[in-house]
Amino acid sequence: MVRTVRNAVFVTTLALILATAGPALAATELVLWDWYDQRGALYQEMADKYREVRPDVHIKVEIVPWEEFWSKLALAASTGVGPDLNEFHNEQYAAFAGHLAPFPADLFPLDEMAENYIHFDQAFNYDGAFYFMPGGIMTGGIFYNRNILVQSGVEEVPRAWDDFLGLARKLTRIDADNNLIQAGFSANDMGLMLDLLYQNGGYLYGPNGVTWGEAPGIRAVNQLADIMLSGISETPTRTLTGSFEGGNAAMAYRWTHIGGYLNTLDLEWGVTVLPTETGDSLPARGRNNYESGLAVMASVPPEKQRLAFEFIKWIHEDDEFLVRLNTLIGRIPAKVSVWSHPELLDNPIMRMLMEQAPYTVFAGPIPGWTWEVLYVTWEDIVTGRVAPETALAESVLIGNAHFAEDPPLYIVEREYRPSTEG
Repeated sequence: MVRTVRNAVFVTTLALILATAGPALAATELVLWDWYDQRGALYQEMADKYREVRPDVHIKVEIVPWEEFWSKLALAASTGVGPDLNEFHNEQYAAFAGHLAPFPADLFPLDEMAENYIHFDQAFNYDGAFYFMPGGIMTGGIFYNRNILVQSGVEEVPRAWDDFLGLARKLTRIDADNNLIQAGFSANDMGLMLDLLYQNGGYLYGPNGVTWGEAPGIRAVNQLADIMLSGISETPTRTLTGSFEGGNAAMAYRWTHIGGYLNTLDLEWGVTVLPTETGDSLPARGRNNYESGLAVMASVPPEKQRLAFEFIKWIHEDDEFLVRLNTLIGRIPAKVSVWSHPELLDNPIMRMLMEQAPYTVFAGPIPGWTWEVLYVTWEDIVTGRVAPETALAESVLIGNAHFAEDPPLYIVEREYRPSTEG
């Protein structure tokens, strides 16, 4: 009730502004930066609709390519010459800490945000304030070729790893020259290693260094080696004739952003949650990327900051916008009340994420050196160049050296609480 009343007051205030503005009111132009043109087009569509409510605010969306975005935004943060609001990525938080304007509490009360947005306090409440809008959650999942499974008499994808891998072995096809022509499980993605770490109850970091080399990490890399070296998947040194997208794999590990692309193909596909050792969701099914949305630089003049935050609030009260935005990117909206929207319930990726996302771990802004170190480890393991535990131990030494020089900022993986635990 409190939220409904506040929203009504906000809309009424905007209406009063419109009624009293008069024809001579000068328009204020706000510039919004994004790096993804399709999302930018949606923002522009909403900005044009906003003019019906606030004719005194004109918002222009500009697309800045990803490879230029962050250097240009850093320059804007220091000079004050740049966008008035911008799309943000939470893994850039360390680079922009202190340069982001906090969201105003009267428009975005923290208690309401925590109530309405999944895992809000863990992922966004940094210091009693938040600095970028919760967007949505994407994860890895198991995508499968319906035709291959039906032709093989398979009714559903198993949820326990032993059963799942047994099925993958049955669905693997090799020609007379030992070439892999149909992968039972296309798993050639480093992301699976981190999922296995969290499934085993492990973490990336502790207070004094990396912790991926502890017992859960050892179990995870041995599982990874068992999967990747069993012959059911392509690896960096063993190619697959074709791809899952081309119909040459029965099942595949893919992140959910791939859904839009799959819908453009002549492919009958489905998706389900990641397998676990027992088939259950505890302690976790894997890692998530809890993506952020719009932010405002602290260098933006206060009067423009306010107008930018009012626009952000307005679009995030529109459930249709949240559905369109998140299905475009392949993620479940952070605002949980939207999960009952019919369009999401009809979407197989969204249904999977509704089940899996509450049991996935958001690490926080992972520094780039972590990806670099773990990629080498992953490649050593899946090519069979180095024994799993040896590769892991070597990565711990390198990771700890990086940690000492550039410790992660605001890592929250240990704040994860499965939904069944409240």
